[in-house]
Amino acid sequence: RFSEVVIEDVYRIERLIHEILDYARYREPTFVREDLNEIVASCLYFIEVNAHSKVITIEKHLAPDLPAAMLDRQQIKQVLLNLFLNSMDAMNVRGGRLSITTHRLNKSDGIWIQIEIADTGVGISASNLEHIFDPFYTTKHESVEREGTGLGLTIVHQIIQEHHGYVEVESTVGAGTTFYINLRTHPLGIDLPKETKEYEKTSTAHR
Repeated sequence: RFSEVVIEDVYRIERLIHEILDYARYREPTFVREDLNEIVASCLYFIEVNAHSKVITIEKHLAPDLPAAMLDRQQIKQVLLNLFLNSMDAMNVRGGRLSITTHRLNKSDGIWIQIEIADTGVGISASNLEHIFDPFYTTKHESVEREGTGLGLTIVHQIIQEHHGYVEVESTVGAGTTFYINLRTHPLGIDLPKETKEYEKTSTAHR
């Protein structure tokens, strides 16, 4: 048991250091055409063993019609892993369910993609919800073993804003929390890859 405690403490310290470094060395995203479903799946693969050890069931529902999107792969992975790990921390004591769903959204200003991340953890109070994206503000419940820096969600918010998207949150204390990551397939001001432009011109010509 002592060795497990030491490993947990080392993990906690490493995570705190990484959060601080990530916040300090933030860079602007490099947009590349990516398959978001594949990125989600790779992030889930990374946390599966940890989730199993905590008696957390992972459910994934990846939309088959999800379009490719212009995004920074590493930054979106950082967003997803932050949210996945936060959700698992919120279910650390009693286990639970982590559900990941991707959606295609047809909006008036174009096609968007959405990642829905829902957990059955301790939840976040209404008063805390107002501040969850503030730097150094932590919502970790007293039952959660690992205290965070309060920078994880700040980084999430910053990255999604740089992608010209937005984050929505719903939470009920004692029932769980759901994050909605909303991203444009083509962020404003970002040029499409040459091959994409040529494809769209060809598609238009054949209509």
